[in-house]
Amino acid sequence: MIKIAVVDDEAEVFQLFKIKFKNQIRSNEYCFHFFENGKDCYSYIDNAHLSDDVEIIIVFTDINMPEMSGISLLETLKSNHPDIDVYLISAYDYDPYREKAKKSGTNGFISKPFDFEEIDRFIKKSIEDHRGKVSSDDS
Repeated sequence: MIKIAVVDDEAEVFQLFKIKFKNQIRSNEYCFHFFENGKDCYSYIDNAHLSDDVEIIIVFTDINMPEMSGISLLETLKSNHPDIDVYLISAYDYDPYREKAKKSGTNGFISKPFDFEEIDRFIKKSIEDHRGKVSSDDS
């Protein structure tokens, strides 16, 4: 099962993901964890990592949020959990965000309103990349 975190301070975003990926959720292909801010997401990932309880491999995070921005979450995750793929989401197609995100190591940038086909491609790419890393680590 692929574990994915979605971080956004707008709760309706969670419903959109649940609707779009309902078949993958029902078939236990994907498991989504939803967080309203970056601080809660990071705390969950960091604590789960210590206990090997839940291995989230993909994070989709809004940029503008209270407590911890998506950029801060990206930087913290890439620093402490570099194997996690982080995609930034923003309602603003703003070049400085994109530049900062690229410099911080984002795996991609998604504009609102969502293009779920693009999100699905990002998920599949991350899964493929992650499986490639795991198999090359085993060799």
